Amino acid sequence: MNLLLLLFIGLPVFFLIAFFIGIIKRNRRIWLTSLILFIVIVLAELALIIPINKIESFSSQSTSSQKL
Repeated sequence: MNLLLLLFIGLPVFFLIAFFIGIIKRNRRIWLTSLILFIVIVLAELALIIPINKIESFSSQSTSSQKL
């Protein structure tokens, strides 16, 4: 199994489990920190997965060739 895939799936699962452990043990620092890190990591993974549409540039003409 690929190490990157293991981190890609395992890291959010780890923080999700830590979130529930923090709720069960009533430790506010654990569940709040794990919730924030879980959200940040999931958003970062979504940013890597979702393709970005390429913006076409219309300024491909050089300005030196245009007459004033």
